[in-house]
Amino acid sequence: MQLAALAILALSSLGAGARHFDLAGIVYMPAMLIGSSCGMACFKWLNDRQFALAVNLLLIVSGLSFLL
Repeated sequence: MQLAALAILALSSLGAGARHFDLAGIVYMPAMLIGSSCGMACFKWLNDRQFALAVNLLLIVSGLSFLL
């Protein structure tokens, strides 16, 4: 999905008067792919209840980080 989003952004910037796509964002692609691979590997080992708990905990941590 992340690669598809980058491709859509690149294609949408080809129109007349559109902003140019920043190719410097391609530098982050290896980290994005590694993070996605690690997430999918961890997802394999979790059952539904553990996954829901992990998502809720990450949402709480994310929300608390916005408050700080």
